[in-house]
Amino acid sequence: IVIFPFWLILLIIITFILFLINHRPVFFSQLRVVSNGEEKRIFKFRSMNDKKVKSYLNSYNLKEERKTGFTSIDPNTGVYTKIGIILESFKLVELPEIFYVLTGDLSIVGNRALPRYLQRQLEENFPKAKKRLLTKAGIFGVIQMSGRQNFNPEERLKIEVLYSEIQFNNYSFKLDLIITIITFLRIFKCKIINSHDDIYMILN
Repeated sequence: IVIFPFWLILLIIITFILFLINHRPVFFSQLRVVSNGEEKRIFKFRSMNDKKVKSYLNSYNLKEERKTGFTSIDPNTGVYTKIGIILESFKLVELPEIFYVLTGDLSIVGNRALPRYLQRQLEENFPKAKKRLLTKAGIFGVIQMSGRQNFNPEERLKIEVLYSEIQFNNYSFKLDLIITIITFLRIFKCKIINSHDDIYMILN
C-alpha cells in the first residue's frame, strides 16, 4: 500500500508512452495458475510482436521446451519489440500485476504463475511440482535472483519447491525482503548470486 502510488504513477506513464508510440495493444493477458487449483487472468505490458510470436509459438524449439514445463523466450529470437526489450530488461512488464497483489491474488515474492498447460506438464514430469504453489505465485521469485536461463527445469523446480515449503511452514518476511532486494539489484546489473549454492545459503 505504501509503494502503490509510485507504481501507479510509473504504470500510467508507461501506458501513455506505449499508446503514444502506437505500441498497441498495450497489455497482454493470459490465464495463469496463481495457487493450487486457482486461475486468474493476469495482465502485463505487451512486449512481443503479435505476428512474430504466433509464428514462434509453433516452432519446433519452443514445442520441445514446453515439454519440460518451463518456457523462456530469448530476446535474440526476434519476437520482442524494441520497446519490449527495454520493458523486459527492467522487469517493467510486470507492473500491472501490482493490482493482483493488492487484491490478494498474487504475492510480491513467489514462484512465477504459469499457464495451466505448463503447470500440468510440470506435474507430469516431476511429482513434487504441485508444491511450488503451496504459497501464492508472485511478481518476484527466488529464481529471478540469478535468472531463469541459469537453471535446467529440474534444478529450477527443486529451488522453487524448497522456497515454497519454507514459506508455507514458517513464513519469513526477512527472506522475501532479501529476495526482492537481490532481484532489484540484478535488474541494474549488480550481480550478487554467483552459483546455486548461494541461493541455497539464502534459503537456509
